[in-house]
Amino acid sequence: MATSEEAGAERGARNGTLRNAHPIVKELLSGGTAGACAKTAVAPLERVKIIIQTSGVSHSGRPMEPASIGRVLRSIVHSEGVRGLWKGNGASVLRVVPYAALHFSAYERYRSWLLGLGYLGKTPVVDLVAGSAAGATAVAFTYPLDLLRTRLAWRTSAVVASSSGGRHHHHRATMASVLAQLARKEGIPGLYKGVSPTLLGIFPYAGLKFFVYQYLKGVYMEGGRAKEGTTGEEKVEGERFVSTPMKLVFGASAGLVAQTITYPLDVVRRRMQVQDLASGDPSGKIRSSLQGLRLIYRTLGVRKGLYAGLSLNYLKVVPSTAIGFAVYDTAKEYLGHRTSI
Repeated sequence: MATSEEAGAERGARNGTLRNAHPIVKELLSGGTAGACAKTAVAPLERVKIIIQTSGVSHSGRPMEPASIGRVLRSIVHSEGVRGLWKGNGASVLRVVPYAALHFSAYERYRSWLLGLGYLGKTPVVDLVAGSAAGATAVAFTYPLDLLRTRLAWRTSAVVASSSGGRHHHHRATMASVLAQLARKEGIPGLYKGVSPTLLGIFPYAGLKFFVYQYLKGVYMEGGRAKEGTTGEEKVEGERFVSTPMKLVFGASAGLVAQTITYPLDVVRRRMQVQDLASGDPSGKIRSSLQGLRLIYRTLGVRKGLYAGLSLNYLKVVPSTAIGFAVYDTAKEYLGHRTSI
């Protein structure tokens, strides 16, 4: 039986191996960890948000207004129990771990490359471009998993739609069954249903998120509020860094700004992902991002259509983005890798 000293030595050896790993490996590990922590923490809110976004797409094809947050929560807990709030989180984590790992690592690589070119200087514009490119790169590799997660969560809308009439339909869909059905009916192209509004939305969202975060951090430090030796600053290898609490604030603010601007495109994406599961008038189908924006605005308006579920999304974005930035930073520091964030 191993002694505590031997166990400690073994842990130290493992930590030393990770600290000696390639910078890209450290970025991938840190990004994946950050994504898993952030996504699991807000999984219930994410599922409710998806149901609200897609509740205007009825199973019968009849138009219907999005359900309320309270109604969706009560319906899920009543029909599936508290664990139902995390239904689909496995698919979500499977998607977000590689997505976050690729997103953060690609951002670091693109940022380093752009700084090396020198055309954009060292302004936050570098973060805007690097973040946008990194977001598109991550989406290209992980979009099918996002589609499966959305369709799995959408199954609950049948319960929500019928609960007022006293009828409850239980769906025991799994990732495997949803994937099999999708492949059988739509083939490989079906795995990228709705990818155009996703890419259109991720460019400004990912870019703005990193841009706002770096801009706020820069203003904070240049304003002289983070002076060496104060509690608002950490000193790492001669370079001043904002403290973790301030990173949480800046990360949350960045997420709010980016999400507010790009949210309508997220609604269009969710509708495109599930509309083929419902029967109805073909004229009501979304065929492109711009046409989808016009259609949703015309039929449901701004508050109940383009921004359906936005208030709930704010509750999700604040902790999710904040946790993502903070965990990524902390993990990289633990692995002995200097961070640009």
